[in-house]
Amino acid sequence: MVSSKPQIQEKLTAEIIEKIKSRLSPVGIGIAPEAIRTCVFARGVQSNKTEFTSNIMYGESKESPQTRSGFVSLISREV
Repeated sequence: MVSSKPQIQEKLTAEIIEKIKSRLSPVGIGIAPEAIRTCVFARGVQSNKTEFTSNIMYGESKESPQTRSGFVSLISREV
């Protein structure tokens, strides 16, 4: 488990990638977790945009322009 308490999404994203790197030793990795910003939601903002995505890349995924472009393309798609 990486987190059991509320925390800054960008910090959590970095912690997730570090955990994956330490366990699997990948050549490259990219992650893009999506989360609800409770600070926005708790204030009663009536918007469907309380969900935010942060992303981070490491190694070959970050270094290779083709791989980086493919990753960005994948996470940019509307589901």
